Amino acid sequence: MNLQHLATAAIRIVAIIAGLFWARDMTVLATLLAGEGGSQDYTPQFGVAAFWLVACIVLWKFAQPLSMAITRFDKDEQTPAKTTASPRELEIALLLVMGIYLLFNVVSDLAYWLSTWFMYQRDHSRELRMETNDIALFFATLVELLFAMLLIFRVQGSGYCRHS
Repeated sequence: MNLQHLATAAIRIVAIIAGLFWARDMTVLATLLAGEGGSQDYTPQFGVAAFWLVACIVLWKFAQPLSMAITRFDKDEQTPAKTTASPRELEIALLLVMGIYLLFNVVSDLAYWLSTWFMYQRDHSRELRMETNDIALFFATLVELLFAMLLIFRVQGSGYCRHS
């Protein structure tokens, strides 16, 4: 297995996780709709569930091109096919998996915050009031975004993906 195969497998695992998140969100929505009788607007919840479904399908269908983009090497170098992964390649794959997983959590959190903000923008009679817990969760989302970007771009930009 070379690094690209490991990245492809990791992306497909993230796609499976996205599918599980979609299934979880759909069961919660079904429970809400059955209990409430549809008296509320569940558009943001449907939007998040649709995001997970689209993410699952896109990641599953395009796992190989994404892994090629993530693990690209210098154009002058050719990487030989290996039967086993080195510890360095495993480290790269694990860092990428952690970064991509964090990035998907951040994207879903940002979708929540944006949908909340848009709902308050649409209804001008209400003002956006965030409690201390909401502010802490918002800043935690920003820190997760920073950490995910550092993981992903550190692996790509610092020479980890270059063959020595």
